[in-house]
Amino acid sequence: MSKTFQQHPNLWQWVFDLCVVFLVWAAKNLDPVWPGGMDYIKINVVLFCIVLPVVLAGSLALNVYLLWTR
Repeated sequence: MSKTFQQHPNLWQWVFDLCVVFLVWAAKNLDPVWPGGMDYIKINVVLFCIVLPVVLAGSLALNVYLLWTR
């Protein structure tokens, strides 16, 4: 295990660090194919300001539809 994960005994901090490592890895892999390049900040915006609201709105719409049709 890397030193970054060993220095944080708190589970929540470890999970946060793991997510950051994943986002940095994903941004590095998307950098060559994303128009204008990809970095940690851009992938956060794409995931949490675009993808997540669309998924939540779709889920809400589906739930409302399914509740009203029964």
